[in-house]
Amino acid sequence: MKDKGDWREDILRRMRRVEGQARGVIKMVEEGRECEEVILQLAAIREAVNNTGIRIISVNLLDCIRQDAGEGDSAERAIELFMKFSC
Repeated sequence: MKDKGDWREDILRRMRRVEGQARGVIKMVEEGRECEEVILQLAAIREAVNNTGIRIISVNLLDCIRQDAGEGDSAERAIELFMKFSC
């Protein structure tokens, strides 16, 4: 598994891509582009954010399992985190 620095770099890379996509949507709206094009880009942004959240949760769950094996608190924290993101 990648170390924490690699994990953070991955998240930052993903979020910078989302940031660029959001700027692109702003420009599309300013230019009066068709709503279908804008919606497709928004769907891509939503998917990228969801995938980033899943990546963060996955890394956190692995850390909880590895560091706190057998402790109920870490499993409950991981479940709560997942539920907050997925709802």
